[in-house]
Amino acid sequence: MSDRTERVNKVIEINLDIADKLIKLYKADYCVEKIERFAGGKSTSNYKVKIKDLDLELVLRVYPQKSAICEKEHTLSQKLKKVVPIPEMYYLNTDKMIIDKSYSIIEYLDGITLDEYIERNNKFPESLAREIGEKLALLHHTEYHKEGLLDNNLNLTDELPPILLWYKHFLNGIAGSRLEESTKSKLIKFIENNNDLLIRMTKKFVLCHGDFRPANLLVKDNKLVGILDWEFSLSAPCYFDIGQFTRVEEYMLYGVQNSFIEGYNSNAKYPLTDDWRKLSKLMDLANLLSFLNAKDEKPNLYQNMKALIDKSLEFLIEN
Repeated sequence: MSDRTERVNKVIEINLDIADKLIKLYKADYCVEKIERFAGGKSTSNYKVKIKDLDLELVLRVYPQKSAICEKEHTLSQKLKKVVPIPEMYYLNTDKMIIDKSYSIIEYLDGITLDEYIERNNKFPESLAREIGEKLALLHHTEYHKEGLLDNNLNLTDELPPILLWYKHFLNGIAGSRLEESTKSKLIKFIENNNDLLIRMTKKFVLCHGDFRPANLLVKDNKLVGILDWEFSLSAPCYFDIGQFTRVEEYMLYGVQNSFIEGYNSNAKYPLTDDWRKLSKLMDLANLLSFLNAKDEKPNLYQNMKALIDKSLEFLIEN
C-alpha cells in the first residue's frame, strides 16, 4: 500500500557543502563525500551521509520543530538502547549557527522499512510480527500517571488535554468540517454510547513511540533491526501504538495479527484483553481525526485519513 500523502512539514534542503560543515562540528576531520535524502518520513528531513576515505555512513537528521525534540530523542536513545533496537544518537546541535534548525548525527542502520519489505516480498513473516510485538511490549513497561507530551528528560508536560476530550474537540473543529455529515453523525453517536470503552482504553498510560507504523520499522534478514523517528513519543494508552501498527488491514493477515499479539503479551506488563482490537481502533480514530484537524490543505492526506476513519468506524459499529 504505497503512501503518496503529503508531508506534515516541508523538506529542509541540505547540500553537500552545508552537510560537510554540519558534520565537521561533530568530527572536525570528517569530510562528506556524498549525501542522499531518504524518501520516507513526513516530518523531519533525513540524509544518508557518506564519509570520505572511511567505510562509514551516518544519518543527518534535521528537525523542523523546536530543539527540545532532538534532545528528547537523544534521551530516548540512551534510555532504550538496551531495551529496543534504536539507532544511537552520536551528536546533537541546537545552536542554529550554520542552519536555522536543530540537527543530530545518528547511527546508520542497514535495512529497509517494513512497509517496503512487505510490498517487495508480498509477505509479512509471522516470526517478524511476533518480534515486533515483543519489542513494543518492552517499550510499554515505562508507565506514567496520565497522558501527555514529554520534555527532553521524558517527564510529562501539561501540553495535552485528556484523551477523553479529544474526540469532541476534533469533531467540533476543522476535522469535523472535513468529514461527511453521515460519518460525523455516526462517530458522535458511537462516542456518546460507548463511554465504557473510552474509560477502559484510558485506564493506563505508558511510554509510546507515537508513530509506530511499518514506515518507521527497519527490517533486515526477516529481523527487526531498528525503530526509527521518535519525535512524536509521548505518554498514552498502549493502544496508541498498537492502533497505528495495525491500522493498514492489508498488512494484518490473521496469522500476522495473532503473532504480533502473542509476542506482545509474552512480554507485556499488562497483557491485552480479547477486545484489544476494538480499543486500538477507537484510540486510532483520535489519531486519524488529529490529522484532519490541521489548518493546511493536504488533499491526498485528508482523503486517506477519511477512508481510514470510515473503515475503523465500520469495524467498531459491527463489533
